[in-house]
Amino acid sequence: MSGWSSGREAGCKRKGVNASSGGIKGRVAYAVIVVSEDVMLDDLRFAVRALLKAPGFLAVALVPLALGIGASAAAFGILNAVLLRPLPYPEPERLVILSGRGLTTERFAEWQQRATSYDALAAIDPGLPMVDTVDGPDRLHSLLVSRDFFSMLGLRASAGRLLVADDFRSDSSSLVVTDAFAARLFGSPAAALGRVLHLAGTGYYNERYQIVGTLRSIGPLADEEVSVLMPMLPLPRAELCPAIAHLKPGVTIAAARAEAEGMAIGFAGASRSRPDQRNVTVEGLKARVLGDSAVTVRLIFAAAILVLLITCANVAHLVLVRSSARRRNVAVRLALGASRVRLVRGLLWESFLLSTAAAVAGLFLSTWAVRLLVAVAPYRVPRLADAHTDVAVIGFTGVTVALMSIAFAVAPLLSVRGLDLSSALVEGSRRVAGSARQRRFRSLLVSIEIAIACIVLVSAGLLIETFVTLRPSHPGFNPHGKLVMRVGNTRAKESDSIALVGDLQSRIGALPGIRGVAAASDLPMTGGSWLPAIEVAGHSVAGGASPDAVSVRAVTSNFLSIMQMPLVAGRDLSDADIAQGLGVVVVNREFGRRFLAGVNPLGQRVRFTSGASAGHTFEIVGVAADARIFGETTASRPELYVPFSVEPHRGFYLVTEATGDPALSAGSVRTIVRALAPGAVITNVQTMDDLVGQAVARPRFHAWLLGSLAGLAVLLALMGIYAVMSYAVAERRHEMGVRIAVGAGTRDILALVLRSALRLALVGLAIGLPVAFVVSRTLRALLYGTAPSDPRSYAASGAILLTLSLAAALMPAIRAARVDPVHALRSD
Repeated sequence: MSGWSSGREAGCKRKGVNASSGGIKGRVAYAVIVVSEDVMLDDLRFAVRALLKAPGFLAVALVPLALGIGASAAAFGILNAVLLRPLPYPEPERLVILSGRGLTTERFAEWQQRATSYDALAAIDPGLPMVDTVDGPDRLHSLLVSRDFFSMLGLRASAGRLLVADDFRSDSSSLVVTDAFAARLFGSPAAALGRVLHLAGTGYYNERYQIVGTLRSIGPLADEEVSVLMPMLPLPRAELCPAIAHLKPGVTIAAARAEAEGMAIGFAGASRSRPDQRNVTVEGLKARVLGDSAVTVRLIFAAAILVLLITCANVAHLVLVRSSARRRNVAVRLALGASRVRLVRGLLWESFLLSTAAAVAGLFLSTWAVRLLVAVAPYRVPRLADAHTDVAVIGFTGVTVALMSIAFAVAPLLSVRGLDLSSALVEGSRRVAGSARQRRFRSLLVSIEIAIACIVLVSAGLLIETFVTLRPSHPGFNPHGKLVMRVGNTRAKESDSIALVGDLQSRIGALPGIRGVAAASDLPMTGGSWLPAIEVAGHSVAGGASPDAVSVRAVTSNFLSIMQMPLVAGRDLSDADIAQGLGVVVVNREFGRRFLAGVNPLGQRVRFTSGASAGHTFEIVGVAADARIFGETTASRPELYVPFSVEPHRGFYLVTEATGDPALSAGSVRTIVRALAPGAVITNVQTMDDLVGQAVARPRFHAWLLGSLAGLAVLLALMGIYAVMSYAVAERRHEMGVRIAVGAGTRDILALVLRSALRLALVGLAIGLPVAFVVSRTLRALLYGTAPSDPRSYAASGAILLTLSLAAALMPAIRAARVDPVHALRSD
């Protein structure tokens, strides 16, 4: 077979042409195929050579594009993993969470029978039991569940079985663990089957539970990684009982909520419960799981898209200038017989190659950025760990490349289409930056960049101001020089904790460098104090979820002094009070403002009407300053400090005040606790400074994240201003020479260029500030102590952009002022 025939055969096969037909038809088809392929390859090679012959343009365009695509791809990967991807359960859009004071274990069976909005209803209750391991006692996250839990969520056992009906009897001792927990304790899921766990703190009769099965995980349902799932057994008392439910087809969340509220009111009326025990909320499972993380993720994605738009505007400006500079080259090729179609195809190839190269680099950057974000995130963002470069991210990047390729080719295509050969050839190299219309369009692009940068910068400024507002605020105590740890002695009696705390104070206080040791049931910033109902000054105050509920904290007599919580009236608790068995308490200032306004709190009586101390009456002997309970973003609430000996707790916080770095004493303190309480679980070992820092971790992370994107946006906008001014100076070089020749001074030339830059910045701010005012409303959920319309953020953002815009235009202005008029006039 000849070369012609074999080539025709292969080419025709590739294109579906019947090569065996031979003759003129086959040869013509082959010729068309070969010529078209050769032309395409030639166009591709020409586009590659054109880009490589302009390394400056390639570098200046490729780096910002890679950064913009990388940021947007990373943001989309996070958005897809956290928001767009459905929850890993059957029909997740029909799953809801019921919670509130009106839903208890006592009434759960009636809820199951009478509720008509759900196919299934399963109770859930998180817990923190203690388990014995080879390394000693350990604390783990558990979930008590009712019978329909596993089937509703479509969970399957990876080894053994899940809980069945017989496991929910009062004498049951079965449980299910996760594969990770089984591998950590027993080596593998299969090895865990039949093993017995010794648990404490579950709130039920059994402490020995047998593992009957393992599962991979329960997904993002719980805030923490759940290790153990136990059957919710009948309780002798009423407890709060959140539930997960599966809506019937056609039932909306609003309808389910209305039914739940009506049932809660009916149950409360039948039992004559307080009004605060009638509330029940119904919320979509996905909304509950995500919380305010949804706002954060949307904010990240929106900011990244804005950065990408700035990048595209920058590159479009560079392409415009480059196309203007290539007018004569294009005109020569057209004059020599090149077709406009082929020139257009070459320009499209250039745009595609540039966008594709940037996309490949951007995908690598996005993978690194997501890993970094997962590693540095100071709080648990649901499903953030599932974010990675998958098919969806690659598809998003592909769409971005296609749109950018078309956008970057539009201006060159228009210039080729409307090119006048005679004028382009006559112009030669005298025109550098194109027509006046192109100059106006480039200037508009830069103003748009500044407007977008202004939007991102204002948003970042609001979040930064929130963080600054929170950071210096006094929490009501001095956190410096203190080590804290949680001691959980679940298997001991509560009364044993009194002697244990006394021994710990004596032994730890004897260590060198230790000023003092105190204990408390809970600490400020942890939000774990209990909320009993009380009576004060003739008024009854509801507990629990009531907005007036008083937070009660059991403390040793030296707790307030160790924490350096100032007293504003009266005195502190003392050892004499404890020795004499006096019922005394210290309240905070908010307690006096809310319940004893206009009355001296000292000497007033407080009577507990619920909880372990129900019926006990205490006298107020002191008033302490307010301290944050749930964190920096939560206002103070009424507090009572009662002696630890009156309300002992098996789990308590130990506070050690050191003369130097408190972290250095952690090992010695832990050793003493182990020696005095071998069965205790020690957790949350950290300095008090770190504990306070965790309270502002979320706003600090938001400010850092959006601030980084804002910095990138401002940098790209400044690059645009610099490029526009540089090309404007180059284009007007002859004009500058004339001006200098007729007597214009350096100051005049500098003012001319800087005014142009200032005009672009002012136009951008005129567009960006009003848009930022509207966009900032979406940040309301992330702001604290800062209004979305706070003028300081807008003024600071405007001042920063104006100053940096002038700075970016300074170098081109200096070059313009140094133009040699003789050389400029001769070269023109």
